[in-house]
Amino acid sequence: MSINPIKTTENIRDEYSKYLKSMFFFKDKELKNIAENTIDANRQDLVKGPYLESTAMYKTGSTLDELIEEGVLSKDFRRLVHSIGRYPLYAHQEKAIRKAIAEEKNMIVATGTGSGKTECFLIPILDYLVRQNELGKLSPGVRVLILYPMNALANDQLKRLRKVLKDYPEITFGRYTGETKESKNDALTNFKEMNPKEEVLQNELLSRTEMKKTPPHILLTNYAMLEYLLLRPEDNVFFDGVYSDAWKYVVLDEAHVYTGALGSEISYLLARLKDRVVDGERGRLKFIATSATLGDGKDANKEIVDYANYLFDEEFFPDAFITSERKVEDRKIEGLVYPNISFYTEFLEKSRTLTADALIMWLNDEGVYGRIENKDNIEEIIYDALMRDRYIYDLKKYIESKTDLLINVVVEIFGDDKDESIDNFLAMVELAARAKKEDNSDVLLPARYHSFAKATEGVFVSFEPKKQVFINRRASVGEKDNIKVFELANCVNCGQEYIIGKCRNGKIEQHSGYYEEDNQRSEYYLIADNYNEVEIDDDTLLGDEKKKDIKLDGVIEFSLCLKCARLYNKGEGIHTCCGMDTVKVYKVQNRGNSINPKFAIILSHTIIANLHT
Repeated sequence: MSINPIKTTENIRDEYSKYLKSMFFFKDKELKNIAENTIDANRQDLVKGPYLESTAMYKTGSTLDELIEEGVLSKDFRRLVHSIGRYPLYAHQEKAIRKAIAEEKNMIVATGTGSGKTECFLIPILDYLVRQNELGKLSPGVRVLILYPMNALANDQLKRLRKVLKDYPEITFGRYTGETKESKNDALTNFKEMNPKEEVLQNELLSRTEMKKTPPHILLTNYAMLEYLLLRPEDNVFFDGVYSDAWKYVVLDEAHVYTGALGSEISYLLARLKDRVVDGERGRLKFIATSATLGDGKDANKEIVDYANYLFDEEFFPDAFITSERKVEDRKIEGLVYPNISFYTEFLEKSRTLTADALIMWLNDEGVYGRIENKDNIEEIIYDALMRDRYIYDLKKYIESKTDLLINVVVEIFGDDKDESIDNFLAMVELAARAKKEDNSDVLLPARYHSFAKATEGVFVSFEPKKQVFINRRASVGEKDNIKVFELANCVNCGQEYIIGKCRNGKIEQHSGYYEEDNQRSEYYLIADNYNEVEIDDDTLLGDEKKKDIKLDGVIEFSLCLKCARLYNKGEGIHTCCGMDTVKVYKVQNRGNSINPKFAIILSHTIIANLHT
C-alpha cells in the first residue's frame, strides 16, 4: 500500500511539534507551558501540506549544439556537450543561458524542483570559462563562487562537476567547507573513502593547501565558511593578489533560505565580498539566485526582484525572473464519463490483486468506461480505462494550472472534503500515477505530493503585561508596539533561562545571529532573583573552575525593565522608567569562539551551559 500523504504529513507535524517542545525546556514552568501552547497554536504553519503538484513536462527549446552553431555558446563548448547531454534544453534553460551570456544580466531562477535549475547557471559559467581558455586567459584564480546553505548541496554539485568536467581538465574546481582536509594526502585518503569507485580528477582540488596554492576557477562553499575565508589572512589568496582579479559570477543557491535576520547577514557578507574583489563597484560581478519555491504570480515576482535588489545590492530587472512553462495537453472531452467516486478504491484494489485478463474482465463487467481491449500489462489497462475519465481530465487541468493544498484539490474535483471523498481521491491519483500508454511512456498523471517543515528562528518572549512566547522573530508587542520582546535561550541540563542580546544605549536589543555588522558577540543575561541560588551542574564545568567559587567570578548584576529593556546597574536605587516591574538579570562572561543561536554553547568563567534558542 502506498503512503497516505495526509496521515504522513500529520505524523510529521506531531513529531516536529514534540521535538520543538523538547528543545524549549525552561525552568519556569509557566513559561514552558506557554511555549508549548504556542507551538500547538502554530502547528499548521510549522508544517504545511500536503500539496499536490503536477510534474508535467516543460516546454523545450534549442539543443546545445544549436546554440553553438548560432554563436550563443563558444565553439570549444562542444567538448562539454556529450557530458551535459544532446537533448533539447527546456525553454526556461535556454532563456536563462541567453540572458546570462548575451545580455550579461543578473538573474533569479525559480523553476521548481527537477526543472534543471543547475543548467541555468552552470552552462553560462562554463561557457565563460571555456572562452577564457580559448583566449589563453584561464590562469589560476577564482572566477565563480557558488554558495550553498548546507554542505550536502555542495557535495551534490561536486558530483555533477566531476561528470561534466571530466574531459575538460583546463577548468578547475574545488569545495572549501569545514569538511575539506588541510593536506593533499589527507584529502586524497578521505576522497577514496567517501568515493571508492570514482577516479580522482586532475582538475578537482581536494585540499585547502592545493586551493590556496592555485585557487580553483569554480569555488564551492557555504556562507559560514565564506565568512571565515574573508577574515583569515591565510585565505587572502582567494580575494587579493595575483589570482584575485578575474572574478565574474556569484551564485546563491536555495535563495529562499535567506530571509529575515539571516538575509540581512548574507547581504552584509556579499557586500564585504564585493569590497574585497571589485572595490564594491556595482555591476562588475554577475549574480544568480536560484530557488524552487520563490514567486507565485506577477505581484509576487515583483517582490522577489525587489528582494534580490536588496540582498545583492545590484540591479535586477523585471525580466530577470526566470520561470518555467509547462506543456499543456490538448485533449477532447467528448465521451468522457464521471464514475461514482467509490469506484476508484475498488478499481485500485482489483489492480493490485487481479491478473491482466481478470482485470479486463472485471472492468468490462462493470461497464463504467465501455469496452476495454485485451492487454497484458496492468498499467496499460489502467491507462486505457482512465483516458475515458472526466475526473482525471479535470484533475490534470487543475493541477497543471496551479499547485494547491491536497484538501483544496479534493474539494475542487469531488465537491467536498469528507473522509470517504479523500480516500477515493487518493485511490484515483494512485491509479493515474501508475497508468501508462506503453511500458516506456510517461504516466497519465505525472504528479507528486509535497509537505514543507519550517525552521523556527528561536524563542522570543515578552513579559508585560503577561508572558507571551513567539517562535518567529519580532521586536515588540502591545497596542502601541511599545513593549519589548526578548530572545531567549535555556540550559539543556537544568532549563535555566537566559536573555540573548546586546546592550546598546543602556537597553538590551536583539542581536540577530552570532555576529552583526559590528562583529561583536551576543551577550547572555541569566534571569534569577538570586544568582547564588542558581544550581550549576558540576559536569558542565572545566577542570580549573571546579577548584574555585565560580559564583562570584565574572558576573555583573543588573535590574531590567521588562517593558523598554533598559538595564540598571546594581545600586542605582528604585527603577520606575516605565512604571512596570523590573527583574534581576546577571550578565555572564562568554569565552567561546562562536555561539550558535539554535544550540548555543557558552564557555564561561561563570558557567558552561548548553543553550537552546
